[in-house]
Amino acid sequence: MAVIELIRNRAPRWSALTWIIIACAAVFVIVRIAAATGASAAGGSMAQTLVDRLALSSDAAALMSRPWTPFTYMFTHYEVMHLIFNMLWLYWFGTLLLTVFSGTRLMAVYLTGGLAGAATYLLFGLTASLTAPHSMVGASAAVLAVVAATAVALPRLRINLMLIGPVDRTRHRGARRRNHRRHIHRRTHSPSRRSCSRRPVYDQDTPNGHIPTRDGPTPA
Repeated sequence: MAVIELIRNRAPRWSALTWIIIACAAVFVIVRIAAATGASAAGGSMAQTLVDRLALSSDAAALMSRPWTPFTYMFTHYEVMHLIFNMLWLYWFGTLLLTVFSGTRLMAVYLTGGLAGAATYLLFGLTASLTAPHSMVGASAAVLAVVAATAVALPRLRINLMLIGPVDRTRHRGARRRNHRRHIHRRTHSPSRRSCSRRPVYDQDTPNGHIPTRDGPTPA
């Protein structure tokens, strides 16, 4: 217990977001080093063996022999651009989400999104008639869960998307309200409704017992 407490006290106090990015980057570096050195293992190269051990397979037998893959696949990337774009989206939206969520809740959102993506992939992979088993790696499902949680937790936040521009939910909601008020104003002040709401004209000299009309009092 003393060793664990010592590690906790001396470990850098990084956020859960930082630890997720470090884990993804570390796995990527290990895989790329194995691919660059050309190390071989039983049945193929060391890099391919590592990816196969960490990737989520659509084959039921492979999934049963590697039950940890629904977790490890969301930390594994093989292509550098795949890693960069996923980590950029995770950093941008994860930083926003940490303003209202704790690190534990952000980690829970990340893992839940990754597991949901794994379940969807297995559902289609195990039920579809595929000619050969396929494997999946990447944090896309987990990152999209963080993006969705940010949109739900911060609905009034204005963000700028590349090639799209500013996205402001409040602005669109305000535009709908203004259009609704204009529609009500046009209906209320339309000529047909004004003519129906006109009251009959009364004359002060109208004798008692006579019913006035719209154009004036009825003559005696």
